[in-house]
This record gives sequence, C-alpha cells and structure tokens, in this order.
Amino acid sequence: REKLSEVGPDLVEDLSVQILDSWQKGRFGADLLKLAFRGRLEYPQVEALKTGLNQLREIRSVRERFIGPEEVVFEVDVAENQSRIVEKLQSVQLPQMRLTMDKQSAGEVVYRIQARP
Repeated sequence: REKLSEVGPDLVEDLSVQILDSWQKGRFGADLLKLAFRGRLEYPQVEALKTGLNQLREIRSVRERFIGPEEVVFEVDVAENQSRIVEKLQSVQLPQMRLTMDKQSAGEVVYRIQARP
C-alpha cells in the first residue's frame, strides 16, 4: 500500500498522457484497418491514392506502412465497420487507376490496382 501511494501520482500522470495522445490521434471509437494495394505504382499514384483515402470522412488517419515496387500498404484508423469502408473505397475517384478487391479478412483488405486506359 505504501508503494502504491508512492507511484500513484506518476501512474496517473502516465495514464493521462496516454489518454490525451489517443484522443488527439482520434483513436477513441476507431479501429485499425490494413489496406494493401498490389500493382505497379509510381510515386505520384501512391500520393493520389493516399489523398483519395484521406477524402473519406470515415477514415481518421492514414499511415504508410510499406511502399514497394509492386505493393503499397497503409494502416488506417476507421470510424466505421470494415464492410462500410470497403463500400466507400469503391466510390473514391482515383485518376487513371481502377481498384478491384482481391481479398478481405478481419482487419485487412487487399486490392489490385490497375491503370485505366
């Protein structure tokens, strides 16, 4: 009990910092979703894709997790369920690109991305 009273103020301070950080990042009421896009993408196309994701109000934040020659992976904080996000992504206008869902599992969606003629 004596030890708890010694570390109590530090524990409260640490917890309040973590809560404030989560609130500022918009993570309350949000889930993490991994979005993978497979196909050959140039850097301007990756940026256009990221801009398109940020246009969806259901997506609170977008983080790049992997950028390779044949795949780009983002981690997004979403305020809606996964199926709603998948539905919304189909409506995103991406210049010169077409998205086709390849596979979907809990917490992850993989798309094939192709250049539009």
